[in-house]
Amino acid sequence: MSEKEKEILTNISEALPLMSERKKGEFMGYAQALVDLKKGEAKAEEEKEESEVKK
Repeated sequence: MSEKEKEILTNISEALPLMSERKKGEFMGYAQALVDLKKGEAKAEEEKEESEVKK
C-alpha cells in the first residue's frame, strides 16, 4: 500500500466517527459506486483483450 493510500485511510478512519449516520450512508454509497465503476472498467478491458486475442 502506498503512503498516499495509507494517508487516505487514516483520514477516513478519523472522519467516520465524527459523521452522522446519514453522512456515513452517503459516503458508503459513493465509495461503493466507485468500486462498481472500477470493476466494470476492468471487466470491459478484460473482455476487449479477450476479443482481440480471438481475432
